Amino acid sequence: MHKEFNEWVLRNNIELIPEAHGFKVGEVVTVINGYGIPFHNMVIKGIEKEPRKYGGQFYVWNDAYWFPVEKESLIKQKGEIMKIENFIALIEKSSKESLADEFRCPRIKDEHRTIYGMHFRSSRYIIDEAEDFSKGWKQLDTWQDAPYFGVWYNDDLKMTLTYSEGDWSLVKCNTVESYKAEFEEAVEFYKMSKQNSGYY
Repeated sequence: MHKEFNEWVLRNNIELIPEAHGFKVGEVVTVINGYGIPFHNMVIKGIEKEPRKYGGQFYVWNDAYWFPVEKESLIKQKGEIMKIENFIALIEKSSKESLADEFRCPRIKDEHRTIYGMHFRSSRYIIDEAEDFSKGWKQLDTWQDAPYFGVWYNDDLKMTLTYSEGDWSLVKCNTVESYKAEFEEAVEFYKMSKQNSGYY
């Protein structure tokens, strides 16, 4: 398939570069498609010098090798993005750098709870399949669970994490009491949202 891809590149005068945005040609990655489904062990076959109008720049597919995906669709299979610990640090960093965005900048819920937001189009599986998921993380089952939606909590870290269609929300609590309140609010919220939706 690499031969066919290379021939297609030559025929269409596609200008490729060896690396971009922290990814390199030949690197093995996980690709999240438009439905939020992860495809593991995909190899970056080529990187276009300039992204297409829709953002596509990375060639990873075997069948549709001519269709590049956006950098937001790629996840390193090994490294910081696949550890929840470091992903949380990324959310906090992104949130603090988004001071002009009232929905993603750090928000004080009360004196013991802070909310951090980040937009990163991916899927819930980067949490479910993270290397360190077993370190205290648990899923809060909701009627909305899907590749594009998920809620998790960690009693030891006193945190809750929510993913909804590209938006990540992290709530950090600094006391056991505030964490219990946050958790109970989440349980009640999803219970009520289910009743209001008509799903019983």
